[in-house]
Amino acid sequence: MIKCLLLLFSCLSPLFAQCQYHDANWISGAGYEGTPVTPSNRIDFNEYPYDLSLFEGKMGIYVSSLTLSNQKGELLVYSNGIQVLNSQHEQLENGDSLSWGIVAKEWYAEGYPVAFGMIGLPCGKEDSVFYLIHSEEEYAPVFGAKIPKILYSIIDVKFNNGKGKVTKKNNILWNGVLLQEITSCHHANGRDWWVMAQDDTLNAYYRALLGPNGFTQIDTQHIGYQPPWFQYRDGGGQNVFTPDSSKYIDFDAWNGIRIFDFDRCSGLLSNPVLIEFPQHWSFGAGAAVSPNSRFLYVSSSSWVVQYDLQASDIETSADTVVLWQGPYPKFATMNLMMDGKIYIMPFSWTHYGHYIRYPNRKGKACEVVLGGVYFPNENFATMPHFPNYRLGPLEGSGCDSLGLLNHPLAWWRWDKDTTAL
Repeated sequence: MIKCLLLLFSCLSPLFAQCQYHDANWISGAGYEGTPVTPSNRIDFNEYPYDLSLFEGKMGIYVSSLTLSNQKGELLVYSNGIQVLNSQHEQLENGDSLSWGIVAKEWYAEGYPVAFGMIGLPCGKEDSVFYLIHSEEEYAPVFGAKIPKILYSIIDVKFNNGKGKVTKKNNILWNGVLLQEITSCHHANGRDWWVMAQDDTLNAYYRALLGPNGFTQIDTQHIGYQPPWFQYRDGGGQNVFTPDSSKYIDFDAWNGIRIFDFDRCSGLLSNPVLIEFPQHWSFGAGAAVSPNSRFLYVSSSSWVVQYDLQASDIETSADTVVLWQGPYPKFATMNLMMDGKIYIMPFSWTHYGHYIRYPNRKGKACEVVLGGVYFPNENFATMPHFPNYRLGPLEGSGCDSLGLLNHPLAWWRWDKDTTAL
């Protein structure tokens, strides 16, 4: 009933920012190619609580994972970083060989082995055109693996009578030394997208603005802490915006947490805050922020720590909200999902995942549920990176120029006891 009223209100109010449920589905490993194909898993967030089932996919899904739904939450396409398939498990025309280098060729059957190396962004008025921003990894003789390119491809799901087509593929957005951790947020106009990445060897943050006519304002900003040359990002990490996109967090297990204020009009970072760690955290770090944009959660393999972003001293607000306990797998990648919970996946093959039940609550009241998600088939850190698709314009700013309004019911799927304070 609530969903029907929401859709009706959207139709009667075309100036309101649409409630975009592009993150309503999550497809995760295994799905190795072969005979027979091992099913993957699907979580459907269209209902509360979510529906979790086997997914008869036809490609391997390892670490890199992308799932896109339309504005209503209906599954459109999914990808393992190399191939793009539609909801009928058919490969899109030209939907093969993304990020086509030596790594993609070696990992073709399993899927691309880069965490958070792919995001999908709707672009334009039609609910059919999406930009896929994805990493291309190569090997370097000194550091081992590196990502020297961030690429973009464009898909249109209306092509071929709804079977879809990749209309452009593997276009270079950035070349860099160790470009990683792509993330994105809405521009202050509520329509366009800021796309961000950073260079692990420098305090360099890359930004580009994606609008209906493609990418503009492609630029680089040097700000904040610069890691020593021998200590580029290692042990894993994750970059995220707060759901309201007022802050940008750059986190990795060796160099600590870098927190910036973010200007949704200009795309510029400011007021850097560095939280260093007394020692390197172990491999498998992740980060996510509560729906109310107040609490930052970061993980090592053995614990999850909460920080209060509204505290006068963010560093001293640190609170270890859970310690790992066997037999469940340890902690790694994290993401805030559409039901208002933060989900945590490990870097190991397992049927289990964890989640934070009440991420808007301070301290251990947030309730980290160990092994709270049981997947029918095994995963290996196949966590999609969903930006906040429902963030509207920044009202009152100089960039709120398109006449869009924030929908008062845009967050109805988060207005449940799962996020109550």
